[in-house]
Amino acid sequence: MKQFLIPDSVAIHDTICLEQDDYHYLVNVLRVQSGDSFTGIDRKGMQYLLSVLAIGKKSVTLQVKKNMEFEIAKSPHELVLYQGVPKLPKMDDIVRMTTEAGISKIVPVITAYCQGGNSLFTAVSQRTERWKKIAREAVQQSGRKTIPEIMPPVVLREIPAVNEKNTAGIFGDEAAGKHCQLHELFDQNSLQYIVCVVGPEGGFHDDERKMMMEKNIQPVSLGANVLRVETAAIYLCAVIQFLLLEKNTWISRQVK
Repeated sequence: MKQFLIPDSVAIHDTICLEQDDYHYLVNVLRVQSGDSFTGIDRKGMQYLLSVLAIGKKSVTLQVKKNMEFEIAKSPHELVLYQGVPKLPKMDDIVRMTTEAGISKIVPVITAYCQGGNSLFTAVSQRTERWKKIAREAVQQSGRKTIPEIMPPVVLREIPAVNEKNTAGIFGDEAAGKHCQLHELFDQNSLQYIVCVVGPEGGFHDDERKMMMEKNIQPVSLGANVLRVETAAIYLCAVIQFLLLEKNTWISRQVK
């Protein structure tokens, strides 16, 4: 269900004047009219009742009527995607689709096979605000209650090691060899954080695979087919979310 995401922090009785993208979304997508009341959420997931005071040619004025005392339905798991930076338009799709799938945080990663040379780090940094906007639009479209964090880019070696008992780390690996089983990796009651690393076009260099395994980030198979980078990201994210959603079911069957 579509919803409206309040762009800034608000308080009861505040008046908000919105233009450009927010105006378009309210007037042309949600089709609000003067006098209408509807709910909106802020960046922390708090829900408010909003009233439309006036609609102009380029702006809409809202008043915050009351706090709906909405409690965020937090997921018991936090899924962090470290995404090897592909061609930048593909990263737009990855941000949009993984946001809809419930990702908690997205970190662009510079790896050996990333294209763009020495200017890539700057290009990614300049794209961050665009990705935040895409994530916000995906939140409104999908109906989720919180916005994923879009972090500044890092290089692969800066990904922290996975040492905590409540954390699991995996990376999508197209290379032949031994891969861990997600059921075994997630089969712990204390699991709260999942670190997921996906490579750019061309995947990972052998040295990068070795580095990640030394950090206790385990390789998982993406299947026999060769996937596009944007497909690999949403594929792995969706598989993880599905397994976690039905975790109690398959654990209870294992016990029997």
